[in-house]
Amino acid sequence: MHPSLTFKLGKKIGNILQKISSKRLFVATHSANFLMGSIQSGVPMKIVRLTYSNSVPTARLLENRKITKLMRHPLLRSVNALSGLFYEFVVVTESDADRAFYHEINERLLTYSPQRGIPNCLFLNAQNKQTVHEIVKPLREMGIPSAAIVDIDVIKEGGKNWANLMNGAFIPEVTKQETERSRSSLKTKFDEKGIDFKRAGGIEVLDQPDREACNYLFDRLGEYGVFVIRKGELESWLFSLGAKGHGPSWLIDVFEKMGDDPNSETYIRPTDDDVWSFIESVRN
Repeated sequence: MHPSLTFKLGKKIGNILQKISSKRLFVATHSANFLMGSIQSGVPMKIVRLTYSNSVPTARLLENRKITKLMRHPLLRSVNALSGLFYEFVVVTESDADRAFYHEINERLLTYSPQRGIPNCLFLNAQNKQTVHEIVKPLREMGIPSAAIVDIDVIKEGGKNWANLMNGAFIPEVTKQETERSRSSLKTKFDEKGIDFKRAGGIEVLDQPDREACNYLFDRLGEYGVFVIRKGELESWLFSLGAKGHGPSWLIDVFEKMGDDPNSETYIRPTDDDVWSFIESVRN
């Protein structure tokens, strides 16, 4: 069915069920639109997410209370986070430009080096690094493996913002305390340089011992699915292409330089370094 009709069907069935409280309906679906329509009807419901991966079947129950909470959250609703139920993996980025770029990188990896890309993966974007956890945490609570990608200036985010990101990644309390101490010390080291380290090379601006400590912290975060761009920010990837601008303007330029014709000699394919190995590390 057409997506809009599927949505209407879910809503209509939900409305009917509200009038016949003695009845129960079981629906098996792969349609996020049908699910959204059912939820918006307001009918009490439960979602059972079934998966089968590496010869292991799983079932996870999402209660009505949690579903309602998810759908009332403006950010989750705006990015259609519930569609993550129908994917094996989700990657959450800071902005829409990040989302589009990493999605394209992953698609090319799956085409030319499938063992390095993330299969059946949905890329979603928050509004900024401060809201990434608001998408990652509920997705993980639904049993969906979800990772976060953030710029290196996440180091500046102390206090509540840092704690939220750590909590969203379900990092154990003792480890959280360890990462906060490291973050605070490294922020001081970056501040001492007196430059915009996010655009001046990322960890490369640090002295060797501090760079080693920074890499250790980012490796630790990566173990819990929080991936930091060590070179700085989105625009530091594929630097040799010479893309100009920032955010959406950079995205348009870099996509033009990457090419859209696989038969062209100038079409950019995966290599063993740069953003290609970064996405491979997210997959791993």
